Amino acid sequence: AGKVYLVAHNDTGHTGRSSDVIVYDENSGDVEIIPTDAHSAHNIYVRDGELMYCDSGRGRLIRGHEPIFEAEKLLRGLSITDDRIYVGGSEKNPDRGRRKLSDAGIYILDKTGDPLAQVQFPGVGDIYEIRQLHAFDYAMTASYAH
Repeated sequence: AGKVYLVAHNDTGHTGRSSDVIVYDENSGDVEIIPTDAHSAHNIYVRDGELMYCDSGRGRLIRGHEPIFEAEKLLRGLSITDDRIYVGGSEKNPDRGRRKLSDAGIYILDKTGDPLAQVQFPGVGDIYEIRQLHAFDYAMTASYAH
């Protein structure tokens, strides 16, 4: 038993309310709400108490409280291996119908957030998740069991 971290997206674009990180302590039952200034956040990774998440609406990847990567896309989908960070980028169009066939991509970053490469996927629509087939993914839910 330990802590469970959740992202409260809070539908910032419609509510005006920034996203929150909710921490549930399985031992005590305590709930802590950590406010962020993120616009419709997605994904969360925690290592040694430091948070990393996508500030999706602003196109930023946040580590701690600082952006380590920025793009002109909606960032969503996070995968972390021993030496790389992968983050998905989708078109920032509030019209979901128009995003269905939009261009998307995956940004490949080093562990500090510096871009190494980008893979483009023309006409595929939104990216929601990224998974690893040949490397361990620390951003997956039971990553500490590894």
